[in-house]
Amino acid sequence: MNTGDLGIFTGEYARAFRIFYNGIRSENANARVYMCIDQQWARASSPKYFSGVSFLSLFNDMMTAEGNIDWHVAMHPYNVPLYSPMAWNNGKYASHSQATPYITIQNIDVLTDYLSQPKLIAPNGQVRSVLLSEVGYTSLQGEPLQAASLIYAYKQAEANSHVDGIIFSREMDAPSEIAQGLANGICGVGGAHKQSYAYFQFMDTPEAGAYINNASAIIGADLNSLLIRR
Repeated sequence: MNTGDLGIFTGEYARAFRIFYNGIRSENANARVYMCIDQQWARASSPKYFSGVSFLSLFNDMMTAEGNIDWHVAMHPYNVPLYSPMAWNNGKYASHSQATPYITIQNIDVLTDYLSQPKLIAPNGQVRSVLLSEVGYTSLQGEPLQAASLIYAYKQAEANSHVDGIIFSREMDAPSEIAQGLANGICGVGGAHKQSYAYFQFMDTPEAGAYINNASAIIGADLNSLLIRR
């Protein structure tokens, strides 16, 4: 929608969301329906984009005013900048304050803490579900960094009880993304497995410990000590 007005945009989004929500829930009463934001959180808005926190706050106000429903939040917690290979170190861009300009996997607790406020609680009295519906890490600065980022991101999501899923982009590198510094696949363009392939394959299995230890060596710190639990 081509508008620089947050109120107009959010109003149209909220109305459309409620229509889709009602349609989906009429077919499957147990379905979860997610609204979506990207990693820009408290960064100052401009005519080209709105901060995630201002949009989410207004969306919640509008949904509550017209009858609260069981909406949830999908997010894309990419690194800043996107071509940064280290998910555990986003420097000045990601803090654990609500004033952080960006939310990455490193500080995903900022989002779930925000959603834990009484005014944002779902109708059932629970914190709304968070789905990390797209995130990925480049291997162009080394396959070990990508592999460590992948398993760190998974464990960070797992450590947060309000995060119900994480989806990694992508299976195979895309030439158009490589040109932008993003070789995010766990396989190369030709299908060859990168180091991250095995990390992805075993990150939620009994064999994960060895990969976590290897990632800790790559990071230079115990991976488990970096996790923020909620």
